[in-house]
Amino acid sequence: MSDEPKENNGFWLGLALGGLLGAVGSYLATTDEMERKKLLAKGKQMLRDIEDFGQSAYEKGEEVKESVTRQAKKIEKVIEEKAPVVQEAVEEKAGEIEQIAKKAIEEITTATHQAQKKGLKKFFFSKGRPLT
Repeated sequence: MSDEPKENNGFWLGLALGGLLGAVGSYLATTDEMERKKLLAKGKQMLRDIEDFGQSAYEKGEEVKESVTRQAKKIEKVIEEKAPVVQEAVEEKAGEIEQIAKKAIEEITTATHQAQKKGLKKFFFSKGRPLT
């Protein structure tokens, strides 16, 4: 997951506030009493709709949270089951690498001694000692 802060453009909040401000403006701008009652009823309905939307968004968020939690637990269980197998494989490969390295060192040492015996002393050795 990213450590960057999530940006929220506030679309839904702006939509709700805009609708409410528009309703209040319409209410104050009208002089007809019947029209005012209609506007009040629409405003109340809008508030209920916003409340319902908020509640359903919260419930959906909880469902998603529970689903993610269940998936995370499944993944954790798989990791716990596979960890010993992976660790064993890594240890086995580490042992193989160690054996390969030892064999390579032995081969280099043997080749160096053979070269010394064949008279290539001048190229690989200084005063009987390896140049390294």
